[in-house]
Amino acid sequence: MMTRPTAHRWTFPARFQRGASGRKSALPIQRLKEVVAEIRQIARKELVVAADGAVSLLEKLSPALKRVDSSFGTPGTAVNRAVDAPVPVIAGVDAPAVMRERWLERLFDALQNNQTPCIDRLGERWSELRVTPAMPPHGLNWHG
Repeated sequence: MMTRPTAHRWTFPARFQRGASGRKSALPIQRLKEVVAEIRQIARKELVVAADGAVSLLEKLSPALKRVDSSFGTPGTAVNRAVDAPVPVIAGVDAPAVMRERWLERLFDALQNNQTPCIDRLGERWSELRVTPAMPPHGLNWHG
């Protein structure tokens, strides 16, 4: 039976709903900084909970930022940090193989359903997320 992460009431799900961000980037940038800080804070105490939250964030990023131009400049930097910051948290947790595989499936689905280029760089970090040689490769091309 898979161990479930302990309950934590994340603040970001309500802020990162599909299409929640308008075209202006100041508020989404601030929200991204807040969520990265929240994940890092939880990771100090409960790494599995933080990793699960990080996966949830990465699932929500593309739909939430659909209307924000995050391809370059300050929005692009904030999005890149929001994608990069969770990777070591997810990769560094000692989670049961079933849980890690479920996270990878969720992340792979997020990449497949990516509507904006904002989480494409997650694909570049895929080998870090797999962590163990026993993990099956997800060799599908999520860019096209």
